[in-house]
Amino acid sequence: MNRILALIASLIDEFIFIIVLLIILPLFGIYLPAWFIALILAILIMISVITYRALSVLKKPVVVGKEVLIGKIGEVISDFNHEGLVYLENEVWTAISKSGKINKGDKVIVRSIEGTKLIVEKV
Repeated sequence: MNRILALIASLIDEFIFIIVLLIILPLFGIYLPAWFIALILAILIMISVITYRALSVLKKPVVVGKEVLIGKIGEVISDFNHEGLVYLENEVWTAISKSGKINKGDKVIVRSIEGTKLIVEKV
């Protein structure tokens, strides 16, 4: 229902423009070519459609932040006992392991985040 109302609201300015072009301007003796009116209306309708689609995209929930990484599985880049590097979501992160030594190539799961460091456990 909200989408229909948003579309109607975005088309109101086109209807007002049609009234001005087809009724009010001719009352004052100003006549525009039909192709010019059609071009202007086509442009206005395209702007309304683009605006409508852009607003619907902006309403989607954000999928960034540390909450998104918790529970994800990454791969260890180099051996480490306490702190090392992990490849996760196409990025290299500094990771802290509280469970001991983790070897290169091991899979780890993100349990939490402290600042910019991932707290991980071996899978």
